[in-house]
Amino acid sequence: MSTGGSNYSLTAIESGYSQWAALAIDTNLGNFDFYSTASSQQTWAVSGMGASLGNPTNVLTLHSNVLMNIQHGSSGGDSGYAKVIHVMTAAGVQFQPNGGAGDYRLDSSFIVESNGLLAFYNGNGGSGSGTVITGPVTLNGLAHFEIGDSTVTFSNVISGSGGFYWDNYNNEIAFAASNTYQGPTVIESGRDLALVGSGSISATTNITLAASATLDASQRTDHTLTLAAGQTLQGSGTVNGNLSESAGAVVSPGGAGVIGTLTVNGAVTLSGATDIQVNETAKTGSQISGATAITYGGTLIVSNLAGTFASEDSFKLFTALSYGGAFATIVPATPGPGLAWNQATLANGTLSVIAASVPPAIGTVVLSGGNLIISGRNNTGTGGGSFDLLSSANLTTPLTNWTVSASGTFDGSGNFSVTNAIGAGPSQFYILREP
Repeated sequence: MSTGGSNYSLTAIESGYSQWAALAIDTNLGNFDFYSTASSQQTWAVSGMGASLGNPTNVLTLHSNVLMNIQHGSSGGDSGYAKVIHVMTAAGVQFQPNGGAGDYRLDSSFIVESNGLLAFYNGNGGSGSGTVITGPVTLNGLAHFEIGDSTVTFSNVISGSGGFYWDNYNNEIAFAASNTYQGPTVIESGRDLALVGSGSISATTNITLAASATLDASQRTDHTLTLAAGQTLQGSGTVNGNLSESAGAVVSPGGAGVIGTLTVNGAVTLSGATDIQVNETAKTGSQISGATAITYGGTLIVSNLAGTFASEDSFKLFTALSYGGAFATIVPATPGPGLAWNQATLANGTLSVIAASVPPAIGTVVLSGGNLIISGRNNTGTGGGSFDLLSSANLTTPLTNWTVSASGTFDGSGNFSVTNAIGAGPSQFYILREP
């Protein structure tokens, strides 16, 4: 196919399956639009074309219902199909070398719209290194990935406002660049996304790991998945490597409204929000499990899906070989009226509920002659404890500077009564404390 050396554009319209085999395309060919008139996806098979799609700086646009099937992109180590391929909604690219010779490399750059497909199969031949995509990828919507039979490595940057979901079939995707795409990352059951070298996904908003899905950060230089502010990691899959959550990030095992277990095969550092789902009725809760160490910090959010918290409730939320740190805040601040969270039990990964500690209180103040008779009780209704009655002429004085007006012990019912002379000043303030 010759353009006579000119950068002409080409439009192809097919009604069904078509195949271009051993077709030499002039390297000057410009933009190329491929359409299908069918109401369902039809295949355009490409094979034996010397890996040329014309001028590599121009765009090949696959319109709705076109599936471009590249049957062999390179041979003997040659790179192949250098072109900007724009995959529109309901269109797709399928790379299927079928065990041919050589390294499998695609020099294509991809722009993918929502529900556009990138699929890679049968890449387990050649040198055995899988398939490497060397061009940049731009995701403008939620793209659909399918991987089978060998590892597919994206060595260039993936950018754009969109994200992707990966639901079929097996093996691994590897990201080797510092990617900047901002949409969701959805790894379905049985899939494995690896971050290698300096590979990262620090701009993706939501990372969702289905049960038995894996996000492998152990191949990164720092062996760590770092969540930046604005990112959420949720689901019931597995993180290989360390997990470091920055302030402003969220870790939600199971996900909102779902009780599940997020497994981390490494150290966990929590500095943002940890959103845990519990079911008080069933006495169950989500967990972060399998960690070598967990360091608490930031905010613990406890979302109760059923039941009402009661004293002595406990929920195993974390499983690790060691525990450290503390949450700065827990939301809600209390489990309910008269109840409190017991963080002390987080030393073994368990959050428990206890009766709230009620401070001793002054009950009545009676003026009798030149004296004040001050009475009250402690928080337990039992005797044996001691108390101090503090006083100050200025309410704003720090409590450490108030004067001890009287000391004593609670009677057998937890009550007390003291008599104090009225001071000479215009006002006097009193507070009770248990030393």
